[in-house]
Amino acid sequence: MFCEEFTAAVNEARMELRAGASSAKRELERVRSEIQNVIKAIKAGLPPAELKEEMETLQARKETLLAQLASATELPPLLHPNMANLWRTEITQLR
Repeated sequence: MFCEEFTAAVNEARMELRAGASSAKRELERVRSEIQNVIKAIKAGLPPAELKEEMETLQARKETLLAQLASATELPPLLHPNMANLWRTEITQLR
């Protein structure tokens, strides 16, 4: 029973990490696109001073997302749902 509950809890936590990484990747692409839009606006003649704060905010968010993704590159594998039975079999065979 413990192994089943432990497996369920660990797998849920790991799936949340994976979902967070996927979300961060999507947001990073959106931020990069917005940065390109700011650059296009500057090239089109809008005063850079008016866009400075937005660009700084976007750059800061980009760095945060990159750091988050760098720390989540190696997501641990999910635990096998039959872990308890496998463990029991192995221990029985050791006896």
